[in-house]
Amino acid sequence: MLAALLAASVTVVTLDFRQGSGGPLRKVQDQVLSVLAPLQSGVSHALSPVGQVFRSIGSIPHLQSENTNLKRQLSALQAQQNQVPDMQRQLAQASGLVGRVTSVESSSSKVLLAIDPQHHVGARLTSSGDTGVLSGNGQADLAFDLIGVTTTVAPGETVVTSGYDGGIYPPGIPIGRVKTVRRSPDGLNQSASVQPFVDFNKLQLVLILLDTRPAKLPGQ
Repeated sequence: MLAALLAASVTVVTLDFRQGSGGPLRKVQDQVLSVLAPLQSGVSHALSPVGQVFRSIGSIPHLQSENTNLKRQLSALQAQQNQVPDMQRQLAQASGLVGRVTSVESSSSKVLLAIDPQHHVGARLTSSGDTGVLSGNGQADLAFDLIGVTTTVAPGETVVTSGYDGGIYPPGIPIGRVKTVRRSPDGLNQSASVQPFVDFNKLQLVLILLDTRPAKLPGQ
């Protein structure tokens, strides 16, 4: 078809050149052109994918480079996604009071855990604001003593540090939730068992506060 169109076009051009604008074959030339024009348009449209293929071949190196970059980005995103569960577990482990540092070495520190019977901390109920003393009880729940007898304590209430420890602990650090409440034998106070937020059997990450003293204002 290309050869036929080319031959017809050459013939028309030749006739047009020889006959001029007023030759006897002018009308025939016009008719031939009216037939050839749609055919040429159709052939050009049919061959346009071929041209696109050759242009695509020229862009293959760029596409390969872009594909490599996309694969690298995908691998990085997958690696970040795999780290999410571990990061979530670490955040969950640093969600409450762990204890206080008692000694420091060149590459390690010794911590008195909040569940140790020798550990005591001033604590506060978040609902009533009433304060007391929270003590460790080994693997059992923490013991919250010296709660006012008129204070309403509900199971599930959050307990936080009160800040009344001479600067050892700043106020507001979460400790745990109230499980059970009972009156003291003398009837003057209440006691509560508190389940700590921290799972000390799976503890891997802690946040260390280097200075818990109140900040001094200018002039003080």
